[in-house]
Amino acid sequence: MEANELKQMKELEEENARLKSIVANLALENDAVKNVLEKKLGRLTTNNK
Repeated sequence: MEANELKQMKELEEENARLKSIVANLALENDAVKNVLEKKLGRLTTNNK
């Protein structure tokens, strides 16, 4: 491989790691929102009975 190709591969690997981190953070936020909504909806259905 040429130096340019190695540099490009390293940049792509760094970008891939950054994007994986973003996806992981969004998945955690999504899970947290789901938990909050489930708790709120659970309270709403209990209060309406």
